[in-house]
Amino acid sequence: MFQVKKHQRAVVGFLEANRISFQEVDITMLEEQRLWMYRNIPRDKHPVKGNPMPPQIFNEDRYCGGARLSPNIRPPTDITLSDLS
Repeated sequence: MFQVKKHQRAVVGFLEANRISFQEVDITMLEEQRLWMYRNIPRDKHPVKGNPMPPQIFNEDRYCGGARLSPNIRPPTDITLSDLS
């Protein structure tokens, strides 16, 4: 759980540092939002086991990717948003 929070803070830091407007959704409190996220991530982007973990990035309904972070995170410089198109 700590690693997820660390990744989330890094993504938010990246978006804020680059002045990208965003809406953060807490899927732990909203079952409907969590299910929406799971359904809207392409199957080939799902992990081999379990469900995709946050943070996942969407532009409206379009899946943009998850975040890959280096092991020694120093937000916002060490973040790469994967699969952005």
